[in-house]
Amino acid sequence: MSDERKPSGPVLIELDETTPPATPQDAPPVPDLGPVPQDAAMQRIATVAARPPSRLARWFWGLLGSILVFFVSLAAWNTLTALLASSPILGLIGAALLTVFVLICLLIALKELVAFRRLARLDGLHKDAERALAASDLALARNVTDRVVALYAGRDDAAWGQAAFADRKDEIFDADGLLALAERSLLSPLD
Repeated sequence: MSDERKPSGPVLIELDETTPPATPQDAPPVPDLGPVPQDAAMQRIATVAARPPSRLARWFWGLLGSILVFFVSLAAWNTLTALLASSPILGLIGAALLTVFVLICLLIALKELVAFRRLARLDGLHKDAERALAASDLALARNVTDRVVALYAGRDDAAWGQAAFADRKDEIFDADGLLALAERSLLSPLD
């Protein structure tokens, strides 16, 4: 321990009054580091990510998924048969649960398949609309608008727009005007 005493009150620090206070204008400029190498790395990563996977990678992931499904289903089957052999009531309950689970998985897969078909249909509509606009093809534009009307035919919230479109569609004789009317009348109210 030292005998020096620490001050118990505020400490006064005297400043040299001849130096003016520093301002932001007096700060040196930030050095220019040139192009950031991260941009090139990000572009390379984006290029690699945009490429479709190689055939070898697809085989790898496909086989890995098949092996996992095979061994999981084999383990479930062996567990179920062992349970049926040891306790028939518990085995039947397990079989019923497994059956319901498989049915639910099939229903989910069917729902996803229907969703993918709907997306493919919408993608086809979009491509046909772009072709109709690019070529100013009135016949293709009418085909696209008829398919859009059919797509939303069962929806109550689209009924007003369909009626408005049906009233005015015969007055338009160019593809871009017809598609614009369809977008305003049929699609905008749904947004």
